[in-house]
Amino acid sequence: MIEYEQTMNGYGRKSESMVNLHDLGGLKTANGRRIVSGALLRACQWDDTPETAERYHVARRLDLRSPMERGRMPAPVIAG
Repeated sequence: MIEYEQTMNGYGRKSESMVNLHDLGGLKTANGRRIVSGALLRACQWDDTPETAERYHVARRLDLRSPMERGRMPAPVIAG
């Protein structure tokens, strides 16, 4: 079962290892459909452990930070 907690912007997923983790499920897309809960997550700081990938069923990770942000704090390489 996924636990949620109240945040300033609605509800976020509870996580001990990630900062500002949010499930974007329920948001409307450009074609009027909605994102399925658990299909798209965003976090301020992602925990790249195999346990996290398994818990949240991570298939792909996208780093949307600017080149300057990535230079200051490079993302760790995910094994596999």
